[in-house]
Amino acid sequence: MGGDTKLSLTSKLTRSFSHLLIPIAVLITPTVTAQKEKLSVSSPNHPKAYFYWPLISQVYNSLGFDIEIVSMPSGRGLKELEKGMFQADVARLSYAIDTRESLIKLTPPLGNAILYLLCNKKVTCDIDTAMSEQNRVFAAKGTKHLTESLDLKFNFATIENAATLLQMLKIDRIDYLIYLEHEDTLPLFKEKFNLVQLGKVTIHHTIHKSIGHLESDISNQLTNLLPKFKEKYKYSLSNIID
Repeated sequence: MGGDTKLSLTSKLTRSFSHLLIPIAVLITPTVTAQKEKLSVSSPNHPKAYFYWPLISQVYNSLGFDIEIVSMPSGRGLKELEKGMFQADVARLSYAIDTRESLIKLTPPLGNAILYLLCNKKVTCDIDTAMSEQNRVFAAKGTKHLTESLDLKFNFATIENAATLLQMLKIDRIDYLIYLEHEDTLPLFKEKFNLVQLGKVTIHHTIHKSIGHLESDISNQLTNLLPKFKEKYKYSLSNIID
């Protein structure tokens, strides 16, 4: 009899407090399944930048962030990055960010890019010939000004899309092209075109100062992940010019 009473009281207490357990579980669950903080990252619409997307995603994911990468023309992306509309940019050339106070150039560099004079194999390929007034030299809008520091005066024609210019050179629509590309493309370019190397610049992942507190963490992850990334992936433009 006493045992039955004890069991009955236990059952009543369990029923009385069971409704309190549900809210507690509900409160705990969001902590376990909380979503990662999301960052917006810009990217130049160029194969040179696309190549590094997997690496940059891996870096931020390892630090507990999800990222959304938005591809756009290089100049526009740089302006919006400066305004803080993006927290970072996948890959920028050192010259483009060195003088911008709101941006932080991270180390180690992702790689190097070479500024080429690419020529149709049917024409003489040297700087003096290319600078002749009767020869028109094509360049992407974001590349043309790189020749200014080299004191090279070409008869320029510019368009927005660098990949389109490369195709035009391949099918003999143009004879001379100033083109900035990853250093790994040198063997391929030597096979396809005559060329002159005009200079070299470093490529860097860049962040806005609003996340400057993450600079050392991101740099450390780049240092750790970049060597394996370069072993696994080979930069190529074969889908564009083959």
